[in-house]
Amino acid sequence: MARMATALGGSAVGGRTMSCNLDAPANAISVCRDGSQVAVAGRNIFKVYAIEEEQLCEKANLRVGRKPSLNLSCADVAWHQAEDNLLATAATNGAVVTWNLGKQSRNKQDQLFMEHKRTVNKVCFHPVELHILLSGSQDGSMKCFDLRRKESVCTFSGRPLTELDVGGEGRGAGEIGLKLAEASG
Repeated sequence: MARMATALGGSAVGGRTMSCNLDAPANAISVCRDGSQVAVAGRNIFKVYAIEEEQLCEKANLRVGRKPSLNLSCADVAWHQAEDNLLATAATNGAVVTWNLGKQSRNKQDQLFMEHKRTVNKVCFHPVELHILLSGSQDGSMKCFDLRRKESVCTFSGRPLTELDVGGEGRGAGEIGLKLAEASG
């Protein structure tokens, strides 16, 4: 079994190290803004854990159904910075998926964007424009999705991306800084 260990500096765990056994290897983790939950994603795992006083407790297994789809094979996961129930994942089949943990149904999938042609390596929410979701893919494109329109609003093309970092600090409203790292080879 894979094992997850994380040292979180937030008030929820006071800087202590916590760990739990996972059902499968993880590719990415994301901690929600208040440090009370962590999302764990990988090829065969997509779970949310509550960070409690002494342990990590499974809160939701998002790989539900008899035949889990390739949309659940995650390369990255990101928690929305303002909406505690909103997550985004980058899938190995090129899908970008948003998840709403507040949905009453068993299936928490919210929106599905199938615009990339290859594995999506990275997803992140815009630090200022809360309805914007960015993705970087091995198809050489970075897409900017408007969650209100349910579609991409712009695409940047180039070489395959392995890293996408968006920062809003120290910039004016609506401005972002992008750091793109190309795949080697």
